[in-house]
Amino acid sequence: RIRIASGGNVGIGTTTPGAVLDVHGHIANSGAAASVGTCGTSPAITGNDTRGVVTLGTGSPTACTVTFASAYGTAPYCVITPYGGNPGAVQWWVTTSTTTLVMNFSATPTASQQFQYQCMQ
Repeated sequence: RIRIASGGNVGIGTTTPGAVLDVHGHIANSGAAASVGTCGTSPAITGNDTRGVVTLGTGSPTACTVTFASAYGTAPYCVITPYGGNPGAVQWWVTTSTTTLVMNFSATPTASQQFQYQCMQ
């Protein structure tokens, strides 16, 4: 169900949208795959520009760069979290631009550690 209210609010899954876009339920998205580089030897990525999982490569990476398939209008807000394992005694933070997400690590994470990312603008 999609509803466009008289005030211009759009509702998906609801007939009474309370915001400019009001979605009731989970949101899924698809799009071209992002790529990963500078992340050790043989890193892997599944996902797209807005969400996915990066598997760190071997060789003690201290940063991983995810390159978006399509540039954002402005740098997106991105969050990363460990996925499926203990990253070890390491802290992480992100930097973004309109075309990349860089995951920075304070120390070398556990080999083949996975990090889930989510970006929005």
